[in-house]
Amino acid sequence: MGTVQEITAAVTLGLTPDLRVDGYKKSGTRFHSVGQESIRVLSVQSSRWNTRTEGRLTINLGVHFAALHQLAEAIPFKGLPKEYDCEVRIRIGELMPARQDYWWTVGTDTKADVLAGELRDAWKKYARLWLEHNSHLSNAAAELENRGQYFMAAAAQLLLGRRENAEELTRLALRDYPHAASRTRDWAQKHDLSI
Repeated sequence: MGTVQEITAAVTLGLTPDLRVDGYKKSGTRFHSVGQESIRVLSVQSSRWNTRTEGRLTINLGVHFAALHQLAEAIPFKGLPKEYDCEVRIRIGELMPARQDYWWTVGTDTKADVLAGELRDAWKKYARLWLEHNSHLSNAAAELENRGQYFMAAAAQLLLGRRENAEELTRLALRDYPHAASRTRDWAQKHDLSI
């Protein structure tokens, strides 16, 4: 089998069954779970440098909140979100014990069932919990703040009705992201935030 076929087989064996049980639907290399408040996204990313005989893949996670996307005046998109459209996102390696980017290697000697088991373990131990936790806006707001994404955290706090928190986070966004100061100030003024 070639790299693409090995990756496809590993995803089909290792992720698809468990994600379906958890309410996710598959579309290409992405899985979506649509809830009332948010949409959870798991995306399998292959390296752009993959060849027929060797390659790499990783897992990207995201949670999309339509109300937050709109309030933050983010770029609109059509259909279900891709991981990079999500307000809260992370790559699987950041959740694993080493806390660094992680890619699985695929080669001519790769066994699809072994790779599938590793992907399944990553889903069960790390991805599922992160997606469940961050599919609630209050948890996502804390995650955004912890990751230094102050503008989006401010919008989340405003959506939660926590104006003082939103104002403080907006000030942090202005401090840490001066290149976006004009947009941030305009947004704060539009929402009557004291900064």
